[in-house]
Amino acid sequence: MGDEGRTKRGREQKKQSQEANTPKKARNSLEDAEEQETKIDIDIQTLNELVHASSEQIKKAAGMHCIMVIGKTGIGKSTILTAMIKGMSSLHAKKERGAVHLVSEGDPITDDHGNEIFVIGHDRGKSQTDVPGVYRDAKRKVAICDCPGFKDTRGKTFEIANAINISGIITVAKSVTIVAAFPYASIASAEGRGDVLRELLQSLRSIFSVKDEDLSGLEAVIPLVLKTPKLDEGGDQVTIENLREMFLSLLSSNSDDKMACETLAKNLVATSAMHAFKEDTGLTNADDLMDLFQTTRCRVYEALHLGLPLTQSIQSDLQEIYNDLKETANVKMAQVSMDQAEPGDFAAACEEEMNFLKVLRKYKVPGADRVLNAIRATTYRRKKTVKQQNTNNKEKKLTRELDNAIAKIDSDVWEMIGHDLDSVQLPDFNHLGKLKMSIKDDPDISESQRSDLLAKIRTTRQKAMQMFFNAMSQRTDRCVRSFHYKVMEQANPDVDAMYRDMLQGLQNDVERCELVEHDKKDLLERLATAKREALKQRERISSVDPKWKTKMNEISSILSTAERNLRSTLDRKINRQDFSPLDMSPLDKVRKEIQSSQKTLDEASLSILTNQVDKLQSDLSSRLQSAKEVAQLSQERKANQQANQLMLELHEALLDYDMAVERLIASERFGSPNGSKLQQIKTKMEQMQDSRYDGLIQQVNDKIRSSADKIGKAKLEYDVQILTEKVNSLTDEIKNSSYRAHPPPVFPFTQQVGALRRDIASLESSSGKQLKHLSSRLTGAVDQWQQMGKEKRDSAAVQQREQKAYEEYERFRKEIKRAKAAYKKAFFDNMDREKLMLPDATNLNQLLTTIERSTILQGNEKKREQLVSSISDTLSQASSQLDDFKARHKEMEISRRREAQASGHNQSCVVC
Repeated sequence: MGDEGRTKRGREQKKQSQEANTPKKARNSLEDAEEQETKIDIDIQTLNELVHASSEQIKKAAGMHCIMVIGKTGIGKSTILTAMIKGMSSLHAKKERGAVHLVSEGDPITDDHGNEIFVIGHDRGKSQTDVPGVYRDAKRKVAICDCPGFKDTRGKTFEIANAINISGIITVAKSVTIVAAFPYASIASAEGRGDVLRELLQSLRSIFSVKDEDLSGLEAVIPLVLKTPKLDEGGDQVTIENLREMFLSLLSSNSDDKMACETLAKNLVATSAMHAFKEDTGLTNADDLMDLFQTTRCRVYEALHLGLPLTQSIQSDLQEIYNDLKETANVKMAQVSMDQAEPGDFAAACEEEMNFLKVLRKYKVPGADRVLNAIRATTYRRKKTVKQQNTNNKEKKLTRELDNAIAKIDSDVWEMIGHDLDSVQLPDFNHLGKLKMSIKDDPDISESQRSDLLAKIRTTRQKAMQMFFNAMSQRTDRCVRSFHYKVMEQANPDVDAMYRDMLQGLQNDVERCELVEHDKKDLLERLATAKREALKQRERISSVDPKWKTKMNEISSILSTAERNLRSTLDRKINRQDFSPLDMSPLDKVRKEIQSSQKTLDEASLSILTNQVDKLQSDLSSRLQSAKEVAQLSQERKANQQANQLMLELHEALLDYDMAVERLIASERFGSPNGSKLQQIKTKMEQMQDSRYDGLIQQVNDKIRSSADKIGKAKLEYDVQILTEKVNSLTDEIKNSSYRAHPPPVFPFTQQVGALRRDIASLESSSGKQLKHLSSRLTGAVDQWQQMGKEKRDSAAVQQREQKAYEEYERFRKEIKRAKAAYKKAFFDNMDREKLMLPDATNLNQLLTTIERSTILQGNEKKREQLVSSISDTLSQASSQLDDFKARHKEMEISRRREAQASGHNQSCVVC
């Protein structure tokens, strides 16, 4: 894999490919992406190492409840986790560069291999957490994870690795509590206030599904305030209520999702690793965090994305990584020599890239599976091509060996036919037999080629055996004639001895040779017949006139001379490959001589001589015909060898053409492959005007047509993929826009949607393929945006009505309060003046009427009833109190009268 990610050359090639093969409407965004590409510095090798290094840590969270601490780098996550696990007493303050920092005492928290898990950073400019540190508490069945921070200070490579590792933990964990950590200063200080929270919200929203309408996911998120002081800047005590109010205020200013903000604010926890807090503050000591985090959890499958937490920038970066992985894999596969490659060499060449993609797929990173399948498809195609090439090479090798073996057999046969040999040898078929077994047993040879090669072996053997029989037959006839000549020359021939000397060796050769039985039997019968005729001839010689013997020797001598001359002439003709009919006039002279000897020779002798002449003529003609057949066969062999060579060249050209097509597809360039070699071979075959090449010419035409179809299909898939990615990107942007903020009255993505619709229509028109899924996805995103906008506007209208109703309620409540106060004052003034009557209630009655008629309070009957009840209760209470006053006043009058009567009676008594 490249040491520094992408190269300038790779970027230029990708840009040229995209410009040449992407619809015009789609090029602007590609050019924009290209401008941004040079700004991205991603080291894929380091990214691969980071992801693989994290795999062992991620395994610790499998099947466990995971407390995942996320947050910006350098805020003290590792420190608070150390305090949470080992206790606050394990940390002590250390002054460094004029500032006080906490360091861990005693043995650090380590994994099974002795590696420190939670490293408390000392370089304040860089993150100390390269991979997620996972502490596994088997007793509590809890895994505590210190995730590398978002916006990692070491660059894009580490930031993407962090996101992938978080995705891996979420994927394997049984349940998750997400602790979103941020420092106290991010909500308390004016400088940079709210930036951390905005990043935190973005991170949470990228983890949690947009469809999380019931907030079951956010219920499992605990905002954790770190480095919380005991007193604020004003010297007042910091409490959890104050922090939650500040937190909610900041969230509300950065998000319109009121319910989500309230849910997060309700879960807020504040702590510090430097000191403990009083119980009445509501702040949490670091020692108590473990129990708190275990109480809040959610199931991954219900509330979380099973995928990478993607911000828009990480999505773009991942696409660049995927492109680089594909390009690197293609380059590595292209470096494998096709002539020496084995089918598994291509997968081995890009094993590093494929293993990296497998890890990404395992962690549910979007797009990893698609790229992995694309690389696998390329390796499969190349493997298939190499397998075909190996098969062709094997066939080529076997064909060459077979041609050499057949040529050797042809040479042996030519020796048999072209010369009068006293010893005819059967051609050596051993090598041909071994080739036959190899062809039968080799699984890589195509059935058609296997059948052709075996048929060629079978035909060659049959031809050679036939030629061998002809040669043996001619040798037998020649030896028999010589045997008869010798017998005729002797006055009293010893036939048995002469047979042993002249024909016994031939008989032994016939018996040992590999002829079929009926051919062997025919030759042996000829030899036996020759011996019988020789015996008869010996008897005839001893019993006939001496003139007969003289005449027989004379004719035999003439026949022998004619045979030698004819055979010599035939040898010259065969060597010149002149296969015109042989001049048989010398044999005609012999026949005339035989006919002129009818008076001297008996019928049997004449028949023997005539048969010898006929047999000689037949042998000479047969030999000439055999030589002609061998010559024709040799010419056919040469023509076949030429055809085979042309076929091999054609196979190589077809393989080169296939590889050119694969390179075009793999590099995402969809032009025409270089087929000049293929066209040259096709032209050569057409010029030969041989019917055997018709099928090959058709094969070339089919290959060119199928390759064009294949490139067209690949281009269509590429264009669909580009459009799909653009549609997905735009739909995500639309959904995020509709989710994160109130949609404006006018749809802001009209131009982008229109451009994509035109691209889709153009691609459908050019390819004839329906892309309804893309159109439907766009339509769905727009409809969702409009629906959510309507819901938000309806919600805003409801909130506005509720706000007006609340304001109206408060206004009425204040007016009622003033009117009630005035009414009560007037009531008690009347009572003080003993004016036993209710005061004027006009204001209260008017308010009551106004409340009853209020349209603003419609739909808020409860508030209306509260206001009406408040006035009615006041009037009822005043009436009751008036009745009480009247009763007491009456009692007081009666009491005064009694007292007055008693006082008058006493005065009368005094007078008396």
